[in-house]
Amino acid sequence: MSTLMLSTFIESTIVGLQLRAVDSHVSAGVRPEVNSRAEQRLTFAKRFSKNRWNEANDYFEAQTEADP
Repeated sequence: MSTLMLSTFIESTIVGLQLRAVDSHVSAGVRPEVNSRAEQRLTFAKRFSKNRWNEANDYFEAQTEADP
């Protein structure tokens, strides 16, 4: 359950930021920058080493198993 809650929170936060950025760009008539939030979101996994992802996965799996 913890993994699902964390991923939902991260997803909603990022999507909210993206929507606000798009709204502000559209209303101002400005094109989004090259390194936009959408691109950052797509490359999020590349910011951390595979080892870190595995550590986080192990942690959240242990937390999920501990929750009744």
